[in-house]
Parts: sequence; structure tokens; C-alpha cells
Amino acid sequence: MATNSGAGASTRIIIALSLVCAVVAYLSPFLLPISSTSFLSRASDHLSSVLALKSTKTASGDSVLVLPVVDLSSPDAARQLDEACSTVGFFLLVNHGAEKTAKDAASNLNRWFQWVYEGSEEANRDRLSVTREKWGYGPGLQKPGHMEEEGYETLEGVYAVGGGRQDYVVINPEASERKKRGDDYYTSNVAQIWYEDADNLWPASEKGRTIKPALEAHYRAMEKVSTKLMSLFAEALVMEEAKVSGSNVTPDAGRELYESRFAPLVDKHTSNLVNAYHTDPRLARLAPGGDAEYRVSPHSDTGLFTIIGYGDMGCEGLEVQLGDDPSKGWTEVSTSFGMRTDQPLVVNIADSMTRLSGGRFRATPHRVKKSDPGSIGDRLAIIFFFAARYDAFLEPVVKFDGGDKRLAVRAGQITHNYLTATEKDKEAFDAWVEAKAKK
Repeated sequence: MATNSGAGASTRIIIALSLVCAVVAYLSPFLLPISSTSFLSRASDHLSSVLALKSTKTASGDSVLVLPVVDLSSPDAARQLDEACSTVGFFLLVNHGAEKTAKDAASNLNRWFQWVYEGSEEANRDRLSVTREKWGYGPGLQKPGHMEEEGYETLEGVYAVGGGRQDYVVINPEASERKKRGDDYYTSNVAQIWYEDADNLWPASEKGRTIKPALEAHYRAMEKVSTKLMSLFAEALVMEEAKVSGSNVTPDAGRELYESRFAPLVDKHTSNLVNAYHTDPRLARLAPGGDAEYRVSPHSDTGLFTIIGYGDMGCEGLEVQLGDDPSKGWTEVSTSFGMRTDQPLVVNIADSMTRLSGGRFRATPHRVKKSDPGSIGDRLAIIFFFAARYDAFLEPVVKFDGGDKRLAVRAGQITHNYLTATEKDKEAFDAWVEAKAKK
């Protein structure tokens, strides 16, 4: 890893600020009420964590952020997750158990997308066979230019995408069968925002036939990883609540919170596996919206959290906004993790988890810069947007001093499918939510 030339000065600053925090924490009981003391203590911890974030420099001298690591096999994983999510909101997930499916999904998709963009007659037939005819965000390849015409507000910005991107969307492989069996969760009128088209579309060509088993396997692997992460989030929140209140954490507290509050939110989750393929920048400039300033505008995600695999292409252009002051600008995320051989996944907190955690875990604003017009190559991001069931009620699951009391909502009202639905469908879902609230 490159060495920061200002490391000595940064170290002295960190030491000095840490001493200040320690002195303030020591004197605060004599100067402030107890509630303010707990807030200062947590602010001190938070500041120290932010200052300790690793950074390096590029060849041009620009600072880049090296993401913190959460090791899913470590007994210390909950603490690692709490520190990463209460500071950066992004982390690298390792030893997650989905190494093979992540690699297989990336290699199969890259091969198919590159072939499709060659534009042969056979490739065009294959592309058209899996392209949604209806307007909307559902299974299959989205219409060319669909993302350039979308834009909706999130907690931290407006989500919009520049030109040259194609999304291949996969929903729960079990949804179609459940809908055919008559499960009301999938067949009701309001459910059609998510499950009108419940059959995933798959290429029929010889070059595309491997995509179905690869993506179905990866979807199921992401479900398992998400369950483990939800359990860690519950454990981390219980630890934080106990820390603030000064109480002890019982051995089963995290498990009990997960089983009572988290598991019911996601037993029929509405997660999408979005395979976002940005074409070669030279071609993207010719696509609708190809002159957009960003490949993806500054925003936060709407679900619980997002898990991203980049294959061998890396996360070029990904930037995050650290801290609560937008004027402090953006920090580029280091792509050095692409050199690892253990298929690390990038995870970021989304709006629903911010609400559940009472603001403890921030949905960090992020964006993707447009590539250098002179650069060559495509970019693939295999994105699992893990989202609660559409009828779930989102509200803080723990209460601690200083928690952000965000307005509670039905999860469905902040998902991508709802936000890009027709006004008629939105009104129908809103009416259903209101009627449910009166019962």
C-alpha cells in the first residue's frame, strides 16, 4: 500500500485530538448533566474512529479511502460492523461464503454482456428475448435508456443514472412459484408493484445459458449472507444500547432482537439482484444521457443494505461523502481491494437500516464519477439490494440517547419499485397503507 507523505503530521493531529477527547470525557461529569455526558462520550468515540480511518494516495497525490474490513468468520464481527457502519457506512466483507457464486456470476455476465454489445444478429435476438416490453423495474434486461429517465429522492440525495448503462434485474427465484400457488403476499393488487412480472427472464442462446444457474445461485448466496449480516446488526445495536445505558448485555440479547424484530421484516424480502453493466466510455458518450456528469448521481440506497461484487473490474469512480457536512466534499474509494484473491464484497448501509437503527447507522451518500473519456473498458457491478418485505413497518428497534427519530414508514414506500411506479399504483399502495394503519 502507498504511504501517505503527511503520515507524521496526521499522526500528531490524531494523538492531540484523542488527548482532547480523553480530557473532555474525564471532566464532563463535573461540568455537564449525565445525558450530555453520554452524548460526549459517544461523540468522542465516533471522532476517534473517523480519524483512524485508513487512507492512501494515488499516483496523482489525491487521497483515497481504504474501506474498513468486516470478517464474517470473526468472533469480533459485530464490533467491526458497528465501527464501520457508524463512521463510514461502507465496508469490505470477507470470508462471507459466497466467493464462488460471486466469481461465477461476474465471469458469466461479463462474457454475455460483451457478446451482446458486439451487436451480431444472434446477440441482438438474445438481448431482445430478455428485455422487458413493459415500462418498469422488474425481471430481465431493462429498456435502453430507462435509467436516464428516472430520478427519485432518497434520504441522502437524488438517485439518477447517466448514459451507457444496462441493468439486468433478477428477483427472488421462488417468487414465481409462490405467486402461482396463490400466496396473497404475491398475488394481491398492491403486490404487483413488485411481482407483476414474477418470472425471471433468461437468455436462450448457447452463450447465455450459463447465466441462469450462476445468478440464481448467487441470489441465494446473497440471501444467506444478508441473514448473517442482519444478525450482526442486531448484536451491534444491542451492544450500543447497553453501552449508552450503562447496562450489561445478556448473552442472547442480540439473537432475541434479531428473532423478534429483524427476522419478521425480511422473511419475504423484496430484494433485487441488479447486474449493472456500464459500456465502454467511448460508447457511453453516444448513449442517451451519455454526457451526464456522473454515472450515478449523489444518493443513498433505499433498502436495508446493499452488497456489491465487482468481479475483476473494480469500483472505479466510486466516491463517498464522509461526515454530515456536504461542503467537505467527496472521497474516492480505493480500488486496491480488487487485487485480493478472496472475492471481497462491498457493503453499504441504506435508508431502511438508518431508520431501524435510529440513525446510528448512516446511509452514506455516494456517487459514481463518469470515467475518463479516454479510458477503455467496461464496468460491471453485481448489486444485491437487500430490502424488507413491502408491508413491513420501519421504526427504530432500539432507543438510545441521541438517536435520530426518523418518521416511521411502510418499507414499500421507499423502495425503488414504488418510487418508479405509476402514480396510480403509488396511490393504491398509499391507500392500502392508510387503511392498514387504521386497523
